[in-house]
Amino acid sequence: MKKKLLLPVLFISAMLFNGCLSFTKSNPCDVVIGSHTAVTPVPRPTVSWWMPRHQAVLDRVAQGNVDLLMIGD
Repeated sequence: MKKKLLLPVLFISAMLFNGCLSFTKSNPCDVVIGSHTAVTPVPRPTVSWWMPRHQAVLDRVAQGNVDLLMIGD
């Protein structure tokens, strides 16, 4: 009987130790801006097409009757 419980107990212990079975609720979207370059917004002054494109999207949304605006190919 002890041998049958050893593997599940080891597995659950490893999962708890590894953080896979966390009892605290954490939101993966709770990211601090500036904590990593992937989530740090930076201006792109060298890209000349971006601001006119952004303004065109804002103008279209301002016209109304927009539920979803698809951008891209």
